[in-house]
Amino acid sequence: MGGRFRRLLVCLAAALGGCADDRFVQARGALEVEPELVSFGRVAIGTEEVRTLVLRNRGRTAVSILGVENGPGFSDAFRIPSLAEQSIRGGRSIELGIRFRPEEIGSYHGKLIVLTDDERKPRIEVSMAGYGDRPSIVCGAGLAFGKVPLNTEKTLALTCVNGGKVRAQLRSLGISGDDAHLFSLVDTKESWTLSPGEVVDIRVRFAALRLGTARAVFALHVDGMEDPKHEAELSGEGYATSLVAAPNCLHFGAVNVGQSARGRVIVANGGSRTVHFQGPSIVDASGVFAIASVRTGSGADVLEELAPQEQAEIEVVFSPKATGRYNGALLLRNDDPVASHLEVCLTGTGGGADIAAEPNPLDFGTVAVGMEVSRRVMVRNAGTLDGGPLRVHGASVSGDGFSVQWAGEISLEPGDPPVPVEVRFVATEEGQAMGTLLLESNDGDEPVLPVILVGNARILEPCEWEATPPSLFFASVPLGARAALVTTLWNRGDDECVFASPRFSAGTSSSFSLPDDTFTAISVPPGGGVSIAVEFEAARLGPASGSLLFDVSNPAAPVGEVPLRADVVDGCLRFEPPTVDFGVRRLACPPATRRVSLVNRCPGPVTVSGASFSAGHDTGEFGMSLPSLPFAIPRYGSVPVEVHYDPQGDGFDATLLELTTSFEPLSLPIQGRGISENEKTDVFRQKDRMPVDILFVIDNSGSMTDKQLAVANGCQTFMSYALQQSIDFHIGVTTTGVVRSAGAWPDCPGGALGGEAGRLFPVDNQRPRWVTNAMPDAAAVFAANVQVGTCHWLEQGLEAAYRALTSPLVDSLDHPGTSMPNDGNLGFYRPEARLSVVIISDEDDQSDRPTSFYASFFQGLKGPGREEDVSVNVVVGKDCGLMAEEGTRYQEVAEATGGMIEPICTDDWGEALGRLAEQSFGYTLTFPLSEVPEGEVKVRVDGNSVTTGWSYDPLRNAVIFDEDHAPAPGAWIEVTYVPACQ
Repeated sequence: MGGRFRRLLVCLAAALGGCADDRFVQARGALEVEPELVSFGRVAIGTEEVRTLVLRNRGRTAVSILGVENGPGFSDAFRIPSLAEQSIRGGRSIELGIRFRPEEIGSYHGKLIVLTDDERKPRIEVSMAGYGDRPSIVCGAGLAFGKVPLNTEKTLALTCVNGGKVRAQLRSLGISGDDAHLFSLVDTKESWTLSPGEVVDIRVRFAALRLGTARAVFALHVDGMEDPKHEAELSGEGYATSLVAAPNCLHFGAVNVGQSARGRVIVANGGSRTVHFQGPSIVDASGVFAIASVRTGSGADVLEELAPQEQAEIEVVFSPKATGRYNGALLLRNDDPVASHLEVCLTGTGGGADIAAEPNPLDFGTVAVGMEVSRRVMVRNAGTLDGGPLRVHGASVSGDGFSVQWAGEISLEPGDPPVPVEVRFVATEEGQAMGTLLLESNDGDEPVLPVILVGNARILEPCEWEATPPSLFFASVPLGARAALVTTLWNRGDDECVFASPRFSAGTSSSFSLPDDTFTAISVPPGGGVSIAVEFEAARLGPASGSLLFDVSNPAAPVGEVPLRADVVDGCLRFEPPTVDFGVRRLACPPATRRVSLVNRCPGPVTVSGASFSAGHDTGEFGMSLPSLPFAIPRYGSVPVEVHYDPQGDGFDATLLELTTSFEPLSLPIQGRGISENEKTDVFRQKDRMPVDILFVIDNSGSMTDKQLAVANGCQTFMSYALQQSIDFHIGVTTTGVVRSAGAWPDCPGGALGGEAGRLFPVDNQRPRWVTNAMPDAAAVFAANVQVGTCHWLEQGLEAAYRALTSPLVDSLDHPGTSMPNDGNLGFYRPEARLSVVIISDEDDQSDRPTSFYASFFQGLKGPGREEDVSVNVVVGKDCGLMAEEGTRYQEVAEATGGMIEPICTDDWGEALGRLAEQSFGYTLTFPLSEVPEGEVKVRVDGNSVTTGWSYDPLRNAVIFDEDHAPAPGAWIEVTYVPACQ
């Protein structure tokens, strides 16, 4: 009503010259909104996310926004800003911040309505969707700083993991307690936003300003959690000594692989007697820490003694070999009666910002002289989470015809999606062109990354081309379905045609997209053609439109166009399932058939009077079988429909089965891909010979005697391949006991009375606590270490594994919170090595934390990009019935980390341990095939035909090598076969 009234006023004002209705309409603006669906995804309860809605006027004259109002079914979880009436000039836009704050678990939907004075679009509806979910952040129980010399400080990290499915905020509530003033946060940051699976280390400082034990509580809060508050206990003890090493810990932070960082330790003798030293030494299994220099007050370059009031300076260098976290210790053994075992912890992270660009080289293919082609280089930060952002601050190009579109500095955190850098090539003369794109960044070891540019130019006649079909119409696509159609660009001339850079025109609906394998530039011979598939996501009811554009080697008409249209329906007549995908089909196979149901949920019967494939897409490769037309479907009834696919050539095929009915039109999207090759080759690469750390967590409850003995008897089998191949391994054992046995059971050996709490067995050091490939009696020591006793009742295997691999055990020779000497795990875990955790238990895990915490911890332990270097493998009561508990919690973590699950009720422990060895040591004997073979299977290793030492297992559909014929580390394995027709 309001729009018509304003229009009447305009007409009255123009009465002398007439209303000129047609010219008035042409002069109006054209308002569009982006995106059409504002999706928030999963958001933590009690927190708020913001999305931007853009209102853009693509017309020539101004459009007035009269206001924004809530549509039907609008949820209060969405917040729309109040908007005063304002005008958007032609070609301009404004942005609205839409807020979503869920308060309960579940889905939220709503519509907002933009009111305008545009007669054609007076009310524009925008859909909104989001899901409220509870966050789940779990932090360590506390930090034990142990003994710290008076008037010095020590820093430890409290680890927190987001084990939930939503991004969540962790807030510090401060440190409280009688001794709170002795503890503080190293960083001033008071809140941390963690994505799912992300880990943060919150560094806490203890200042030993007085003698005796100090205790405090560090409180943290997570908005939206069912139990939002977490309290971590802090403890430390100040003790008096005249011999001090400061600082207590050297934290090197993030250092790029191949670079080095240095730190200083001051050793001061404040007493009245000379202190004699055995010499400073480094404990570091990875070999990344080293003493660079020693200088004493007397000028000596070795630390043998310090006179009273003398001090020495020790410089330590950190040179990481790979990404990941590193821990070590500087030992200062001496004859001081109080501080004879001075120890400075060393920590560092290999990584930092690391630039990666793909593809490299960037090949533009064949281009016509005078034609411009654009391609993108995708830049990402392949560094570590604590290495800071990658800042790409410059891009330049060398080489004739190449140029770069540089929009300014790019900042990328690890895990951020890649950012494109557009490079253009204009061929000025015939022949091959080469150039280089230089990307400048803060990558420490590669500050300038070169990307090779290649192009080939030819002088061609203007291209004469035709598109069939000339336009694509996605008719009556069901809401929520995904459809695809194909247009083919034919070369109708006498010379080659070059087509390049398929893309969409400005204003094309975001529901249209191109597959990832769409060509960037291609040369088509006379009479040939190239197909372009366009995909359509039916996310919103109603029409959608746009254009497919592409560059073509014709200077007079350098850009080609294929119009796009779509119509999305959500009616009571539907196909179930709503789409058919035949996948990849060999041309030699018989036609494939898929069956769907046409279901009527309309108020009454529906008559189907017509059925055909989409115009321009009935190539004879698709067929259908359905009742004779016309046919009726009663209310709540269904009719079977069969669709057939018989590909006639290589490439992607797609169509729509369109129905004409008495109620509403409907389409079934169909697609498939034909291949002419009969043989298929699956290619594998044997894992490289990396060092491996293996942590066994053995259940020490009363029912485990026979299982421990079975593992002990199979130790030689487990280690045989690793010893033959000289794999560098560490194998250690701990138990599922986290607290000491109450004494109702027989005592356990090892010195900890069954409560190893992550410490490697035996805690009392009566034998080596882990074995290596260099030990002549490694199998015997390992066999003794797995017999941990049967004195316990509370199995907490996941917590035990977590403690074994975290501070203070992983970076201390001596656990600061126990009386047992030298019971830390320093030296066992190596950041550059693969890690395999093997848990063996006949009862389920009873650790306090959720399994998502442990899964996230293990997945993030090695840093970004190295998730596959950690696996948790379990031998539990899977399918064992009454013989053992199922071990559900253990299985969840194993599945999350890609580990193996073996039944503990097995009759063949040798075979089970063999499979665990294959998984743990990283070599592969079993290579699963992507399809089921028909007839002969041929195997090649590093290009050489192999006819013995392997077999094909039809039950596992895999090629399995004998252990003594295992492909060497780094070898390429090719398995060639003819896939069976399905």
